[in-house]
Amino acid sequence: MTTQRRPQGQGSIYEDRAAGRWVACVDLPRQRHAPRRRRRFIAKSREAVEAKLATFLEEHPPTERLGRPTYVAQARTLGTHTESEWWALVRSVKKVCHYCGITTDAVWTDPSDPIHTQKDHRIPVSRGGSDAIDNIVVSCRGCNGEKGDMTADEYLAWKATR
Repeated sequence: MTTQRRPQGQGSIYEDRAAGRWVACVDLPRQRHAPRRRRRFIAKSREAVEAKLATFLEEHPPTERLGRPTYVAQARTLGTHTESEWWALVRSVKKVCHYCGITTDAVWTDPSDPIHTQKDHRIPVSRGGSDAIDNIVVSCRGCNGEKGDMTADEYLAWKATR
């Protein structure tokens, strides 16, 4: 029997001959600096394990289980922006961070500097946001890293309580 690659995010199925069973695995998204997370399904036949995996995939939408490359590809199908649109946005807000109000710098600072200018998505791509310019804001590196996968409104509310 020839094996066929399954599409990205659809898991993998293999036979564990030593144990006499079939196994299906699907990767789950992981938090930053956390170990890999997988969901495993075990059955005596390939058909049974395929059914278990199919049920799981139906009950859990892709945004709950796919990684960043897939989020970004999906976000770009909803909309994209050009480099000139990005720089026009940076100039229009005078390089000021949307969240904390400091003046950022993309030219003279090292990318690891907290005031380095970065793009940030109002609605994160991991939560279904697009990569269109109307979903992008200017952010300093510090706020962008701290915000994580919160929306802009959630982050501003969280920041106000601190």
